[in-house]
Amino acid sequence: MVCSFAPDDEYRRVVNVFVCRRHGNDQNTTDNLDYASVVNHIHEVNDEYFKEANPLVTHVRMEQLKSQFEHEMKTNMLGEDDDCNLNSFVLSLEGCYRVLFTEAEKEHLTFEYFMEDYEAYCKENEYEQRRKNGMTFDEAVRFLKAMQ
Repeated sequence: MVCSFAPDDEYRRVVNVFVCRRHGNDQNTTDNLDYASVVNHIHEVNDEYFKEANPLVTHVRMEQLKSQFEHEMKTNMLGEDDDCNLNSFVLSLEGCYRVLFTEAEKEHLTFEYFMEDYEAYCKENEYEQRRKNGMTFDEAVRFLKAMQ
């Protein structure tokens, strides 16, 4: 059984609606709406909603990713060090994109957007000095969880 993001017609009809109202009853108030705070709030609420409603990282998906990383490792390590394991094998970012996301997810997340997310993830997690040419299995799972 494969469990992955596969939006159906019902999913496509769902929208999020945010209503902004001024606090207080005074119609003559000069308070300005803090646009940055509203945007930040919307992003936080959406992030939490999607983590709960449709998480990218489930137990089943973890097993699928592990299997795909193992396959990539065996394919890429032919004739090389047999001691390589998932904790040390680095899959290229192109390979990570290929195995981390379903075709349906790739319709919404192009490789260019993936790279932007990866760069932001590296900066946010202070990975400036780390390799930016690929990820281990554990790094890929942490990335998916963080970028949900």
